[in-house]
Amino acid sequence: MSTEQRKQVITVSDRLISIAHFCPRGSKVVDVGSGHGKLALYLRQTKIADYVIAVELNQDPLNRIEQLINSRNPQQINIDVRSGDGLQPVQADEMEIICLAGLSSSTIVKILEAAKNKLNQTKRLILQPIAKPEELRYWLITNGWELIDEQIVAGQSLRLSKIHTILVAEPGKSLCVYKEANLEHDDLVYVGPILWKRREPLLHYKLRQEQQHWKEALETILKADLNHPTRRDQIISRIEWLEFLINKW
Repeated sequence: MSTEQRKQVITVSDRLISIAHFCPRGSKVVDVGSGHGKLALYLRQTKIADYVIAVELNQDPLNRIEQLINSRNPQQINIDVRSGDGLQPVQADEMEIICLAGLSSSTIVKILEAAKNKLNQTKRLILQPIAKPEELRYWLITNGWELIDEQIVAGQSLRLSKIHTILVAEPGKSLCVYKEANLEHDDLVYVGPILWKRREPLLHYKLRQEQQHWKEALETILKADLNHPTRRDQIISRIEWLEFLINKW
């Protein structure tokens, strides 16, 4: 890429750059829930993807994507903008690489479940949920997808809600990566087996932040003298479990 071409590349967040770099060069990518269209445009401008299908359900995001593309020489961009729910407007032979980013875990699972019969030609899933990545790890395990990589990325702040987990999966042996001597299977599903093996500093920070969140919740209940013993015991159990994970580090 020339210096002039680099200058013209859209500015995107570290989160989107990380997602883009998990797309194999020269691939065909489906970006579901494309929103602003920045990931799709970045993939094409950097020539990571040869072709991108950007899917959105609602008209306002569709208009924003088209406006963004039209402002950047649309004849050379090669982005196909489609309206539809999840992967519904995409054919099986177009689903080489699928990106589902910035959506809830339940929404991502719903989209994948609805398209399950069309994923036989898909080579890679790149998933970035807003929260609860463990729900996606469970789905991958039960549906024959092998987790091949994970990354944890901080947004503009280190608030818990701004720490993003990216999961990369390909068809394969779904349980191979869940082998760690000092943690149980369910614990690994929660923390992320690859993140845990690498001892990613942001994962350690995230666990401590989660523990602090529950400690504050417990303090609120105790101060208010609320008569919720079951909820109190659940929170205490959560705090102790997170302490266990932190001590295993």
